[in-house]
Amino acid sequence: MMNFDNLFRCFILTQSFVRGWGNPFHLQEIFTYRREKIGKQKSNQNYINARFRSPLASYLSHLVPSQIAAAHFQLVLSRDQGFSRRRLFTAIPLINQYRIGSILLENSYYGLRKPPDQSHSSLLYVTNLYIMGEVLVLETFVLFH
Repeated sequence: MMNFDNLFRCFILTQSFVRGWGNPFHLQEIFTYRREKIGKQKSNQNYINARFRSPLASYLSHLVPSQIAAAHFQLVLSRDQGFSRRRLFTAIPLINQYRIGSILLENSYYGLRKPPDQSHSSLLYVTNLYIMGEVLVLETFVLFH
C-alpha cells in the first residue's frame, strides 16, 4: 500500500491526507461496516439521510406493519470545523429570537479533539474522513438519547 500512498501524494497539493489512505485493514473494515448512506451538500450544509428500526417494532412487532418499522430522518449539519460559525449564526439567533437552546458538538479531528501531529484541519489519512463522519453521527445519537 505504501507505493500507492506515495503515488497518491504526488497528485495532492494540499496538506490533507499527507500519510496516504491509512491502514489497509482499517479500509477493509470501513468498507465492510459501511451502511448505505446518502449525503448531500448544499452551500454550507451537509445533509445525511439515515434510518433506524423503530423501538416499538422490536417490542410489539405484531402491532407494527413492516412499512412503518423503519424510522427515517435527515440530519442537517454545518460544514464548519469549530463552534464559532454555528454559535454566531445559529445558536445565538435561536436563543435570542425564539428562546430555543442549542447543543454544539465539536467535530472529531478539530479543535480540542485534533491529534497533536495533525496540522491545522488537514486530516492525515483518507480513512480519518470516514471515521470523522461516523463519529459525528453516533455522538449525535448519544446526545439525543
